[in-house]
Amino acid sequence: MTLSTGQKQRIALARCILRNPKLLILDEPVSNVDPHSEQLIYQTVKTLAPDRIVVIISHKQETRAIADVVYRIKDAKLKLLNE
Repeated sequence: MTLSTGQKQRIALARCILRNPKLLILDEPVSNVDPHSEQLIYQTVKTLAPDRIVVIISHKQETRAIADVVYRIKDAKLKLLNE
């Protein structure tokens, strides 16, 4: 049985969540999933966020919608976009 990249990504995310970390760093967590799975992942992350620090690295604008604080890294500089 061969898993798709999106399936592998969802399994990796589930494994991270099951470990119940206090700090969760996600690098492009929805880059290879379908739109429905993307929404489920965002809902799950939002549900988990109050109990831990979640850092999401993403190029997707949709990710900003679930973020409390957004930073942009450009030209080796970190800029706060919202508070």
